Amino acid sequence: MDVYDQDGRAVGYIRDGYFLNWNGSPAAYIQNGAIYDLKKRHVGHVGDGWIRDRKGHAVAFFDEPSGGPMPPMKMRPPLKPVAPAPPLSPLLPIPPLAPLPTSQWSPFPLMDLLSL
Repeated sequence: MDVYDQDGRAVGYIRDGYFLNWNGSPAAYIQNGAIYDLKKRHVGHVGDGWIRDRKGHAVAFFDEPSGGPMPPMKMRPPLKPVAPAPPLSPLLPIPPLAPLPTSQWSPFPLMDLLSL
C-alpha cells in the first residue's frame, strides 16, 4: 500500500513488513504496530491508516485513515519498481506503549523521522 505525506505526496509504500522507498529499498521495519528505522530504533507507531511519531502526531497516512488530522488529497504515486523480496525482518525490540493519537501533523516529515 502506498504511503502519503501531509501534502498528499506519495513517499513510499508498505510491503511485507517494510516501508520501502520508491526505488524499492527498505527504509524502515514495521512490526506489531510499531515502526523502526534501519538501525532498529523505535521511531513511531502504525495503525488506523496512519504512521505516527512517538508523541502520537501524524507523519504519513495510507489506505483510508481514521481519526487524526484531515488527510490531503492524494497525488498520483510513481510506478513501483520490480524489487526483489525484502530479507526476513530482524528481531526488533519491544516498542513502548503507543501514545494517544492526536489530531495534529508532526513537525517532522516521515523521512526525517527515519533519518533518511
